[in-house]
Amino acid sequence: MINSMEDQIRFMLRQERQELNDDPDYDAMWRRIESKLSSSIASDDVMTSARVKKPLAVKIIPIACAAVLLAAAPAMAGVTIDWGALWRGESISDAISHGLGEELQETVVSGNIPFTITGVAADDYFMNVLFQLDLPPLADNDYIVFESVQLTNKEGREFGVESQLRADASATDSLIGVFQAENKLGGNKEHYDLKVNNLKLYKYRSFPLGVNPLDALHQPFALPYALGTESGLEVTNVIRSKGKLVITYEIDPVSHGEWQPAALSILTGSGDSVGEEFGVVLRTVPNGRVVKQSTFVLSDAELADAELAVTTAEVVSEVKAEWRFSFNVDRNDSLEAIYVNRLNEAVTTNDALMRFKELVVTPIDIRLPFDEDPAKSAGGAPYPRIEYEKQSLIIDGLEVEGWLGTPDLNNRYFSFQPPEWYDDWSQVPITLKLSERLVTDLNDKTSLIALRAPSSERQRAETRIGSFKLHIDYYMDGDDLITETSSEDRRFRSVTPYLYDEGKKIVPQFNPAPPSGNGTGIQVDRYTSAPKGDLELRILLYEWSDPDASTELNLQ
Repeated sequence: MINSMEDQIRFMLRQERQELNDDPDYDAMWRRIESKLSSSIASDDVMTSARVKKPLAVKIIPIACAAVLLAAAPAMAGVTIDWGALWRGESISDAISHGLGEELQETVVSGNIPFTITGVAADDYFMNVLFQLDLPPLADNDYIVFESVQLTNKEGREFGVESQLRADASATDSLIGVFQAENKLGGNKEHYDLKVNNLKLYKYRSFPLGVNPLDALHQPFALPYALGTESGLEVTNVIRSKGKLVITYEIDPVSHGEWQPAALSILTGSGDSVGEEFGVVLRTVPNGRVVKQSTFVLSDAELADAELAVTTAEVVSEVKAEWRFSFNVDRNDSLEAIYVNRLNEAVTTNDALMRFKELVVTPIDIRLPFDEDPAKSAGGAPYPRIEYEKQSLIIDGLEVEGWLGTPDLNNRYFSFQPPEWYDDWSQVPITLKLSERLVTDLNDKTSLIALRAPSSERQRAETRIGSFKLHIDYYMDGDDLITETSSEDRRFRSVTPYLYDEGKKIVPQFNPAPPSGNGTGIQVDRYTSAPKGDLELRILLYEWSDPDASTELNLQ
């Protein structure tokens, strides 16, 4: 799976670059990328904008519908819960404990399961409700989800809710979680009804395919009936390099029973199941199959005795229950930020595309909004262009790593979890550290690489771009041309190539990889229905990393 927003933007950048002309329009490219992000990411990954509101005053009123209200005594009094297992859980808990929300201990029981709302905190975009469940003995499972979560206001408007549910490390037979919903308080008070239905317990199950992964290329496999009638899988590409195994395959969607989407896995000779280190959905082909790519970490000994398998998750048990809560949210002066420092552009100037304008402290996080310097990002701007893959804040001597947030098409920022909370943030020294530099440079436009009559036999062309010597292996896979680009230099990341055939430009299929590559050091590109005979390859852009490079900006 794609592991972060930064990863997803990098994938989309690579896709966009494959569609560029000789003079790329980066403004238009980013608009397209942001449009895709806004429609594809889950709310867990969408962070909030650079304005916050004052703390909530929340009153929770449990209602005994299909549930039993416990006594008013706090069900979890004296118990310390490790909220750090949740995405932003520790920040939400810290906000509540510092008076920027409401600490609650209200419990409703249904299906013999006590459900406790422990606290609520919000910023200008999201309302976050922390909760905890005490579970009876349940069937063996790998993970648990709610069947449905519904949040409505007094007008009956329903809000989308994203749920996190994790095992509580501080207690056995306990789950903790957070509900996150869009915060649309228009006035000083809002009433909400929350209804949570049923628990579904899932267990992973692997279906062996009876073949070593290295021998699976272009073999069709019929999947078990449990994964869908007349469903199948076909491996279209296999790469083995540097302890990594990258498999590209087509698979029919799961269409039968209570199953989750399937993915490839590998069974070792010892019976262990090895899941993918990195996986991504590339596209859907006309026949409805999904094209996926999975990267595995395997030793040569493990691979020699390995068997390809398909792993999915099935419902093994269900707990029928319905928990209902009703609560009011009060807030005044909702547009006032906790702390905002307007940054001096002279202080925040850097060699990357980013311009930082302000430092914002919200009840949930610290944000550093940025936009792109037009002098560095416009289509005609000079190369090379600099980005940094890691961002961290040094807050009063403590360093915390950040992540990228994109609440809408016009806002991007880095978000950081405060290591400590301060009553007066203006007196706290804060430094932004940008590290692991990534450089995108423009290749010589006259540089063309000859591909001599590609056939099913693997051939190699070599070229030099900047300080990098590149090897380009190429061969035909049916009617498609495959190129595999690599370099012995570990700093090399990727290229943006396309074919020239009698003056016509042909771009490869979209083939994303993590920002650091797929681990093999080989970039694979597929050109569908490639022309026959001699061809020419052009590399427009190339990326390389400087992992030791860093820069620091003293924000205050």
